[in-house]
Amino acid sequence: MEKNLVNQKAVPNHDAPNAGTDVLGKIVIRLLNELGKLPVHTALEVGKGLGRLWMTLIPSRRRLAERNVAASFPEITDPEFPARIARGSFECSGRTILEICRIFRMTPSEIRSLYELEGLENYLKVRRENRGVLMLTGHIGNWELLALAVSLDIAPGFVIARPLDFKPLDVFMTQVRTRGANKVLPKDGSMRPVMKALKAGATVGVLLDQNTSHREGVFVDFFGRRACTNRALGFLAMTPGVAVIPAYDVRLPSGKHRITFLPELELVRSGDRTRDIEDNTALFTRTLEEMIREHPDQWLWFHNRWSQKPWTPWPRQEDPPRGPRRFRAWFRKGTP
Repeated sequence: MEKNLVNQKAVPNHDAPNAGTDVLGKIVIRLLNELGKLPVHTALEVGKGLGRLWMTLIPSRRRLAERNVAASFPEITDPEFPARIARGSFECSGRTILEICRIFRMTPSEIRSLYELEGLENYLKVRRENRGVLMLTGHIGNWELLALAVSLDIAPGFVIARPLDFKPLDVFMTQVRTRGANKVLPKDGSMRPVMKALKAGATVGVLLDQNTSHREGVFVDFFGRRACTNRALGFLAMTPGVAVIPAYDVRLPSGKHRITFLPELELVRSGDRTRDIEDNTALFTRTLEEMIREHPDQWLWFHNRWSQKPWTPWPRQEDPPRGPRRFRAWFRKGTP
């Protein structure tokens, strides 16, 4: 594996982040810091239990996860499959939370011991050409570890993240994400600095598996259903010389992680910019689907990915009227 391509070192930080004067914030950060002291196997078991507790306390999310799994894998007839995958999804998320707490207290060499890299040559090839890289990924396995691995073993880059509503937790996560000298860009208003970074040959990580609004997204196929997907990555990918490299993390049975870098995607460049952005967004989403299908129990099935509906449903259908609308429809139908 190549040495770090830039001469930057991550400085270990064992102090709890500044949570301000908020008492609840201090309590939460202290708890996270204490959880970070747990041995690795204990932390994984605690995380697994945390995920199961979450699933039990919020049954609406468990039901949503099971519905999403069932709708996404109609070819699997095993009646236990949706519940099994949904349970694995919650357990994986709980373990990720505990791993993040531990990562905050670990040195760079300790963090490197958590993972192995596969397909790294796909990424390094583009790096040697001094091209900007859009790293396409999703909430699979421990996605925060993926960003750290790139910064520690190759070169620091940029991650795009929505600031968390709970400020102390946002401070905590920012410190975790910048452990390897990565820079965090807020989701809103990041287009110009991202384009500048790409033109300078930097790497920008983008999570593209979340629901978004009509204003920001386009509807593309995802597990057989139309999902509103942010078109920003498709727009950025049109920048000359920029490469899109898919990458993802999975947790292995041993507790270690495997981070995989896939070959550069061949983008659609027909000359019709609007259509190209939509077609490439569909390509990115298909790529994410393939990643998730390999390890379905390590994705966030309890996220309401398909909640945004097209203005015109596809295939077109009319919802039956309810309430006063139903009465008016009945009245019009019965009136000559």
